[in-house]
Amino acid sequence: MKRLPFIVLVVAMVLTSIGLVVVQVVQTHRSVNVSRNLFNVSVANAMDNVVAQFGQMKLDDYVSPADRASMRAFRRYEELNDRMIELVSQHEDLFYNEQEVQFGTVLQDSAYIRRRVRLSRSDSHVVVQYNTLLNARKRLQVTDARSLSMMDDGLVSSDEVFDSDFNYALLDSLVREELIINGVDLTPELGVLRASRDDLLYASDVAVSDRLRTSPFRYNLHLGGLPAVDDYYVVLAFRPSDLRLLTDQRFDLVTSLLLIAILVALFLVCIRIIMKLNMLDEMKTTFINNMTHELKTPVATISLTNEMLRDETVTLDAPTRRRFLTVIKDETHRMQVLIETILQNSKMSDRHYYIRPVSVDLNDLVREVVNSFGLQVESRNGRLEVELCDGQALVEGDKMHLTNMIYNLVDNAVKYSEGAPHIVIATQRDAQGVRLSVTDHGIGISAEDRKHIFEKFYRVSTGNVHNVKGFGIGLNYVSQVVALHRGAVDVESELGQGSTFTVVLPSGVR
Repeated sequence: MKRLPFIVLVVAMVLTSIGLVVVQVVQTHRSVNVSRNLFNVSVANAMDNVVAQFGQMKLDDYVSPADRASMRAFRRYEELNDRMIELVSQHEDLFYNEQEVQFGTVLQDSAYIRRRVRLSRSDSHVVVQYNTLLNARKRLQVTDARSLSMMDDGLVSSDEVFDSDFNYALLDSLVREELIINGVDLTPELGVLRASRDDLLYASDVAVSDRLRTSPFRYNLHLGGLPAVDDYYVVLAFRPSDLRLLTDQRFDLVTSLLLIAILVALFLVCIRIIMKLNMLDEMKTTFINNMTHELKTPVATISLTNEMLRDETVTLDAPTRRRFLTVIKDETHRMQVLIETILQNSKMSDRHYYIRPVSVDLNDLVREVVNSFGLQVESRNGRLEVELCDGQALVEGDKMHLTNMIYNLVDNAVKYSEGAPHIVIATQRDAQGVRLSVTDHGIGISAEDRKHIFEKFYRVSTGNVHNVKGFGIGLNYVSQVVALHRGAVDVESELGQGSTFTVVLPSGVR
């Protein structure tokens, strides 16, 4: 992936994540406000029903059926007065002093409002309507007087309503029932407060008296159809913890943020995978280029040697012919080794691949590999030292893979040694098993490269990619062989000071 699109993708994801967090916080804040408002509305609806029900009950207790009929007539009397005032106001020009008309309405203080008007001329419709209202009102005069008397005598006084026999338990029961009906599943403390005197007449829990006095949840008491009883209020006090729990959206917020964090984490994982795949793609391309280069050399050598052998114009003596045939044999063997290494590495990538272990002496394998590299090291005026443990270094393993493992380690040491190579191969037995080490005094490996040298296709950069032959699969093959034998491989190296590869395999001694 190109750098610019990759940066744009990362920036877009970061901005999207920030946007999601901001939106979630705003939505949570709105949700809290909505929950609080719904709660207040539900409580208000419940208390309206409580006040209405309780007021009607208390009215039945204190007012007789006959008195209630009189009070209904009184309200009818007031309605008629209002309609007469409205009629006169609309047709004031029809009235004059020839006929005196009296009408009035009763206010809360039982006072009369009187007006005198005169009819200016006959208007059948208005006069009939006015007389109808007047006659209806006259029929209610006795009832009106009775109602006024009841009100003036204090038929339902606050002292009577809130006397010692006041059924607070009934009020408490009504409150709890209506709250549940309206979806408020909380149990508040209840009180009855006379606001003008700050007198708390009743409290379901004396310990919360102060909270009851200052509670915003207060509702005016009145008896069915009558004016409010003085300044008495039913007050509710919810526990602060209940109110916080009601509007507490922390769980939802934390859950949302956690999901966003998981989304971001998955995005980062995807980015890492993309980077890994991109790196693998680059390494695979490098591998193909290196493999092509490595195979072209022996193929060209074999082709050229073959042409010389077939050229009848060139006379070759026996030693020269044998040398050419040896070149063909060596180059063919070289290609076979390269191809076999690639095939074995591919097979070992299969997680179902397994080996058939036998008892193997690691010292014998080291001697065999050293013999293969003797001439090559000597041709560069180098030294190949062998320090083997006494006796046998037995392990349980696959002889072919273990031989190839040692071959790759020594080959790696030879290739990355500048000038005359100096390589030390040692074996020893200890409590962990059999330890094999290959030490060179070559160019060394940087700390960053040491993290990746056992990865497939990875090659240590040396400036020119072809100045050191290889595919980047040798050390990966070593690590896979060690893993199949339940062992461990490690490397110690510093730039310019050489490297030491150490393999520890379980002992094959029983």
